[in-house]
Amino acid sequence: MQRFLYRVLRSSCALGLLWLSLSSTVRAREHNILVRTSQDAGAKVILLPMEIPPNYGARYTSGFRQCFVQVARETGSVITPFVLDGVATDPALMQDHGIHPTVEAQPKLLHNILPTVIEVLAQ
Repeated sequence: MQRFLYRVLRSSCALGLLWLSLSSTVRAREHNILVRTSQDAGAKVILLPMEIPPNYGARYTSGFRQCFVQVARETGSVITPFVLDGVATDPALMQDHGIHPTVEAQPKLLHNILPTVIEVLAQ
């Protein structure tokens, strides 16, 4: 997080796409810091939400999903649809460990977020 903050504060960009690892995602407070620092540097921020497997239970998965909604509401940032939609459940598009998408999945990831990116840039 410190490297991210350092780089954001030393740069100028119009748009920030914030896609954190699953372990970072549970810390909504850090999301707020990252989003607000990016916004203070002049960037519009788009959150790329993560999902957790349904075997964690409905209450936990719902609460996890709401973390992004809460951060967006508190910061005025925008949320894309689930980035890995149509990818996470397709073994051919995931690396052997089942956690990260393959190179072949990249066009689908772009397809999932591009409408939101275009919409935000048009504002």
